[in-house]
Amino acid sequence: MNRISVIIADDEQLAREGLQRQLSMIPGLTLIGVFAEGEKALSAILTLNPDLVILDVEMPGMGGDEVMKAMQSLRLQTKVILVSADDKREQYAQCCDGYLLKPLYHGALRECVSNLFSPCSAKQPALSVCRDAQGYPVTETNVHEEAELFVRLKAGNEWRKIPYQQINWIEEAGDYVCIHTQCASVMGRQSLAGLEKQLSPDAFCRISSSVIINLQQMEGTSALCQNELQVYLKSGDRFRVGNEYRYLFQKLAVE
Repeated sequence: MNRISVIIADDEQLAREGLQRQLSMIPGLTLIGVFAEGEKALSAILTLNPDLVILDVEMPGMGGDEVMKAMQSLRLQTKVILVSADDKREQYAQCCDGYLLKPLYHGALRECVSNLFSPCSAKQPALSVCRDAQGYPVTETNVHEEAELFVRLKAGNEWRKIPYQQINWIEEAGDYVCIHTQCASVMGRQSLAGLEKQLSPDAFCRISSSVIINLQQMEGTSALCQNELQVYLKSGDRFRVGNEYRYLFQKLAVE
């Protein structure tokens, strides 16, 4: 398979450097351009015709959203992932191929890219509204007996259903939680404690104040210095187990 060519644009140097490091760890990608300005990024996009561009929404001059609109007016086939420190997912979900919040987590970025370029990407967009078995959007009025099979997360005015078996891990981000799945990352306004009540205590374990993992996605553990414990998942993500959660984690992991 041909390598996926990528151009990134972000006006913050640390953000560019961090994104370059994360992309270097994703197999099959070739970074062909790094820019601090939207105008220069657009010029390179028109010249190099990359497979994927990752654009910061908030850049001086021409922002990432304006670059995306210019690309769409020219009917370019390049896929676009927008990144931002602000949650503007509702605003851009229908016009970009992916939307990720800063700070970017490697697992979320890798899943988003993989989902966009997988054979089934046309059927599974990076940002999709979950639907029930009959194909109807899930709303607050038809969320009922499926709690044992799905996690329900409200994003804006719609409910999303995420099957248990697809969840890798869940993190709390302020007033939001982000559910990282095998295909994408889904964010909604919810507390981690509230979401935890929907989860099976036999399959999911809280390992820190801000992270819950799916035990079925666990690859193994390793000991760190000072008697600390690290758990790593099949997705490649790794986390330190908080001391106050260690006993419960070890009990569930052994069982």
